[in-house]
Amino acid sequence: MTFLGLGSHVLAQSSSPKIPEAPILPDTSESPRSLLEYKNPESCSHDDAQCVADFIKRLESPNHLMRRGTAWQLGLMKQKATKAVPALIKMLQHDPGKWERIHAAIALRSINIPITKILSALRVALNDSDKDVANIAATYIGEIAANLHKETNITPLSLSEPLFESLSESERKIVISELKTSLRVLQNPRRKFATEPINRVTASLSLISKAPKIKS
Repeated sequence: MTFLGLGSHVLAQSSSPKIPEAPILPDTSESPRSLLEYKNPESCSHDDAQCVADFIKRLESPNHLMRRGTAWQLGLMKQKATKAVPALIKMLQHDPGKWERIHAAIALRSINIPITKILSALRVALNDSDKDVANIAATYIGEIAANLHKETNITPLSLSEPLFESLSESERKIVISELKTSLRVLQNPRRKFATEPINRVTASLSLISKAPKIKS
């Protein structure tokens, strides 16, 4: 057992954002005609692949509620939505709406993504101009860092969370680099991040330094 307080969650702290349990869907009675065709993303009647393709297009919608609801549904599809990952990362980093970026982060957390790719996306989001988006990125980075080790493992984020020891040498180098870069941002006193993700990343890097090397 470590000092990480594994049963708690940083999002429960008062300084962190409250994540909505469901997206706010558009009120079609007062919306433009284009929104009359919105429908809840759950209503997609195609097979999974075609639904994901349709949802990726909806992530480019000019209507923020469309983008938000679609990101939510992609997250519910979990590993079936892996082809939407690039579009969700783009949404996380560039969508003009705060809650749209937050829902993109929530979706990415639910989809089985290579650890190097998700760490990179979240590390960029740490520098988001909105503190709530940055705090959610920090929370997820901390969870990933904890899930890298049996000693600190918490609730898995996806169906196949890799342990650090199972990663290839090249993946290990990327993970270490991303965690170190993230930690520098997290420790910036002007950003005022919660202590839990900082502790988790710090503990993860400490355990990594003790991990056996890959035999060539």
